[in-house]
Amino acid sequence: INLDDRGLAAGEPLAVYARILGARYKKAGNKKELKQALDHLSDCDLILVDTPGVNPRDEESVQHLAKLFHGFPELRRALLLSAATHGRDMAEWVTLYGKVGLNALLFTKLDECRYFGPLINTTLGSGVPVSYITLGQNFTGDLEIARPGVFASLLLTGVDLHD
Repeated sequence: INLDDRGLAAGEPLAVYARILGARYKKAGNKKELKQALDHLSDCDLILVDTPGVNPRDEESVQHLAKLFHGFPELRRALLLSAATHGRDMAEWVTLYGKVGLNALLFTKLDECRYFGPLINTTLGSGVPVSYITLGQNFTGDLEIARPGVFASLLLTGVDLHD
């Protein structure tokens, strides 16, 4: 389900990607349409909801997301963060997006990092578990479940166990 209706071609890449994967795709512009899309896809094992990119310092937009998801307790919310982001920014963003309700963190671009301390500090400091990580540019091929062994390897050696 795509909730991003802000741009001229908003969601078009997701629609194409869904077609390639043979997945059903729905677009929703408000809470009512989100409910309808969730109902329509209720037979699916997994439903991914993509939200518009929101500046964490834009309080109004963050509140809008929180209101949009209010009343959908069954939806798990994951915050996607680039591991190459400054540690203080990551920690602040986790706090600010906490208003939406976070069940998990997902770190991308670990292949672009040399120092993993900020990623670990953000995870430990937030108390929010990490669900997935990406270790390369091929999102589907490099997406991995976040396991303690991978984190230990990255932190201690700077090298993923799969290298």
